[in-house]
Amino acid sequence: MANEWYIDAGGRTDGPLSESELRTRAAAGALRPTDRVSRDRRTWVTAETVPDLTFPHLATIISSSEPPLSVSPPAPRPLTETVVSASNHLLDSSAEESAFVPLDSVPGYELQGTLGTGACGIVYRAVQKKLNRVVALKTVLMARGTTNDVIARFEQEAVSLARLQHPNIVAVYDCGHTEGRAFFAMELLDGEDLSQRLARDGPLDERTAWLVARQTAAALDHAARHGVIHRDVKPANLFLVPPPTGFPLPAGVPMVKVTDFGLALTQRGPDEAESARTTAGLILGTPVYMAPEQFRGGPVDALADMYSLGVTLFHVLAGRIPFDGLTVFDVMAQKSGPPPRLPEPISESTVELVAALMAPDAKDRPASYKDLIARIDALPCLDGSFSGAGFPAARAVPAPAPDVPAPSPRPKRKRWVFAGAAGVFLLSAAAGVAVLTGAFNRPPETAPAKAPATYVAGAQHALFDGKTVLPWSGKNLDIELDGEKKSVLTGRGTVTRALPELPNFSVALDLCPHEVAAVDLVLATADGPPASAAQWLVRLDRVTGAAFGKRAGPTGAFEPVGSAVPLPTAKDRADDGLSPYVQLKYARAGDTLTVWFNRQLLGSTSDAGLRATELRVEVKSGLIRIESASIEELVEQK
Repeated sequence: MANEWYIDAGGRTDGPLSESELRTRAAAGALRPTDRVSRDRRTWVTAETVPDLTFPHLATIISSSEPPLSVSPPAPRPLTETVVSASNHLLDSSAEESAFVPLDSVPGYELQGTLGTGACGIVYRAVQKKLNRVVALKTVLMARGTTNDVIARFEQEAVSLARLQHPNIVAVYDCGHTEGRAFFAMELLDGEDLSQRLARDGPLDERTAWLVARQTAAALDHAARHGVIHRDVKPANLFLVPPPTGFPLPAGVPMVKVTDFGLALTQRGPDEAESARTTAGLILGTPVYMAPEQFRGGPVDALADMYSLGVTLFHVLAGRIPFDGLTVFDVMAQKSGPPPRLPEPISESTVELVAALMAPDAKDRPASYKDLIARIDALPCLDGSFSGAGFPAARAVPAPAPDVPAPSPRPKRKRWVFAGAAGVFLLSAAAGVAVLTGAFNRPPETAPAKAPATYVAGAQHALFDGKTVLPWSGKNLDIELDGEKKSVLTGRGTVTRALPELPNFSVALDLCPHEVAAVDLVLATADGPPASAAQWLVRLDRVTGAAFGKRAGPTGAFEPVGSAVPLPTAKDRADDGLSPYVQLKYARAGDTLTVWFNRQLLGSTSDAGLRATELRVEVKSGLIRIESASIEELVEQK
């Protein structure tokens, strides 16, 4: 890799490129003297300092409405461009450089710093004030020099992501406009993208590669079933993060987050054509990775993303891309014939499945993601040791004991990027939820795992509206203004709220425990005599922290299940720029009750025979403040 180069293009890394490709890009005006380049992605220099690079006085941006200038065939351009014109020339996807000062504020957000900058936008680290949630706030300048297509794709990315809720897809929370800029808030991820991992460590082993691919396939399947085709699947858009506590991934296998839906095709019905927000005559994608049918500019479906996943797998396993043309025309010609095959010592089963994914004719690829995932699970390199990657089954398994080994270590190198807190997928108020209670080391005699159960959000109801204490019940209930002038529910002793009768649901509760010694939140009760029936609850204690467990009746001793999570003090929260409220979330789905505290998994238990008809808050002493509470129906997808 000594002769390969990488280019930092507005916070996104392109490459690897050969030295000749780098010179071609500079001569064609696609590389500016002030752009940063690197051989190892660690040390960066400006392009003008690299010997043998020649830059034109003015780089020409070719419009899709104009024919190429006196160039036939067109001058070679980088194959990592993401927009290709149907009129046989490449279209620069970035907007004209627009210098502007960073935003001082965004309504509803507290800006904490800059994560990255580009030609027409800035990504900020921010706190979403209403929910006390740390996010990445992605912005784009809406002004002269920023094309309408750039703005349209920016807004389309938010629309596409808003339709999706899956643990392997980056989540979007909010969008809007302020001070001449469009913005949307996303998860904030701690990790690195797959292209960075490859540049640093080289090819992945077969087992890890397929477990990464399986998670990606599960995410793309979810997107396709919700009418979203990504159209730009590649290593740079697969972000790797440490799996959150409780997520069933083998040691050393990262969790995948599919990012960058800026080129996604969103369909709201079976007859809906290409998005009107895409400029006429454009083919969208990254040439090296995109399917042959995308070059033709016709309709594409989930099988196009499957092809791109196959090319990504080839790159991941071989350490190089399978097509090496200098121009998009070279790549198009190569993709019309049989795909290249992976070299030895890669197993024949892997070679055959990657070749099937890269079949030039879509009908020769796996028929569906369900078929693909089944074929991945059957690969000898996985040896049946893990069949729950991506979206585990919902089943009752004893919660982990305190001596469960710690999660796998974080990657050697980490980077904050726009996307999200790795554990936030566990219970989202906007869409799909999976109950994450599976264990992947079962005894040989255990029956095969169930098919994965997927739950999507149904109707959502507020349990506290900020206006009335009803239908809450308890002593000294009142509505007061807190230090942030928010209307909150206050109470002492035992406070209860009846829940709607729903077979599967999730509950979110934001409360301030700092004025009490301890508080028990009773979530479900087993059948039996009231005095001795098992009650499952979360205990928040200043000394021992937050823990999930049970007790026998209202007065029984608390028996924690799993390890406790430290309870932050009001000062801890203030020092982090957060409000004093902490968050409890729990889901009743399938036959499992699963609980999280401040986005950390506390534990789970079998829901068989449990009644969850009310939310019960038992304050040992002092005053409890409840900022918000809501319940959301979960509907199993068949």
